[in-house]
Amino acid sequence: MFPDKSNYETILEGEDAIPSLQRQCPTVTYTKLGCVNDDPDFMTILAAQIHKLKQCLLFFL
Repeated sequence: MFPDKSNYETILEGEDAIPSLQRQCPTVTYTKLGCVNDDPDFMTILAAQIHKLKQCLLFFL
């Protein structure tokens, strides 16, 4: 089983791999995006979906 990794560690590993990949494939581009968890619209959509799931689970109890 793979050990759990924080997003921070995953981001660092990704950033370390990009230069090597770009040397092999110069047309590869890389854009670091912000975390979706910081997007209020995303969090609103996520909360609505979780609420729907919770209602379904409670229905079956």
